Amino acid sequence: MHRVYAITSNPISEYICLALARLPQQPAVPELVLLLRNNTILTSYLQNDSSLTVNLPRNKSISSQFMAAVSPPKYEDGSYAHMSNMLIGQTSTKEIAFQLDKYRACIRSDSNILLLDPNWTTLELVSNHQLWNKNRGSAVSLSDGEDENPSKNLLNFPSVWIGSTKFWQRAQFHKIKPFTSSLNTNSLKVADELRPLSLKLCKFTEDVSNRNKIFSSKNEDNLITLLKETSITTNQPLIDTTFISYNEYLISRLQELIIDSCLISISKLFGCNKYKELRNVENFHRLINLILKEQFKIIRCAFPELFRVDIANLYLNEIRLNKLIFEKVNGNGSITNNQLNNDKNISNKWFIYWGIKYNKSHYWNYMLWYLLKGKITLYKNSLTLLSR
Repeated sequence: MHRVYAITSNPISEYICLALARLPQQPAVPELVLLLRNNTILTSYLQNDSSLTVNLPRNKSISSQFMAAVSPPKYEDGSYAHMSNMLIGQTSTKEIAFQLDKYRACIRSDSNILLLDPNWTTLELVSNHQLWNKNRGSAVSLSDGEDENPSKNLLNFPSVWIGSTKFWQRAQFHKIKPFTSSLNTNSLKVADELRPLSLKLCKFTEDVSNRNKIFSSKNEDNLITLLKETSITTNQPLIDTTFISYNEYLISRLQELIIDSCLISISKLFGCNKYKELRNVENFHRLINLILKEQFKIIRCAFPELFRVDIANLYLNEIRLNKLIFEKVNGNGSITNNQLNNDKNISNKWFIYWGIKYNKSHYWNYMLWYLLKGKITLYKNSLTLLSR
């Protein structure tokens, strides 16, 4: 079987590597290579017995040794080896771009690249072909200009897949030290039975009508097929893999973005630790309506193809999202400290970006972003003064 090359930076991606290592066809040392950033990290990895470990509840753990490298693989004649499968569990867009530049010579049109929980910046750059542009340069930002012909000077465009996990599941993993993580007890169903990690896969910009077709392939080298097999060929599977369309993925991400930009942003602005405290905010309902109305005008311009699909109009509409938001307000949900610990995490910035790009009004989202950014800056400056 062809190797899988993995760039991991978080416990979820390491957990998926361990799931792949448990496949019956894997040798003692799995055909999976961890791509590390530099020799310092490689030395640390070798001192850790060349293995990844996830500690489970009840003093259990899963661990496996993996090969590792810091440079592109080459054949004996010095030519670059073909990387058929690459898993990218990196959240930083600049780091993803750096790694793709580094391994550019090994990636071909028949390569499979899986982006695990990519942020909106990464999705935007993939959509514009900017991540594959040789002349893009080292700086990656949404303000970078696009080529008039984005297909010019491109890396042989590989098959790009997106892997999506749930926030509440990601929150259960905690990094203990490099190459070692722990999983909270909340991940248990009953007794010693682990609840598999839900992993939803879709092919970038492709809406495949027959979801089972991709998995009927006998090509064992396909990373997507291997991930599907982890759900059906191992006892007590670590991950539960399902296939969705790109439209379904976008709907889910946009719904999450809209809810976060309303609930988390407003909660932080008014100093609420629980969503239900928002019921005490005067004119909260009117504020939500104003923000939602503006957001839907923006996303309908930003994603016109999506809203030509009936399911998008069914799930992404003001009435439904308003109802979902107030269900959360009337529930017992709370804000975690890491959901909004700096101004880069303010979800409203995306509606500002799309509003500017498509010349749509973004007044309410800008106001919320501006006030919240100021509050975060004030808080950081206060901590600096207290530490002196």
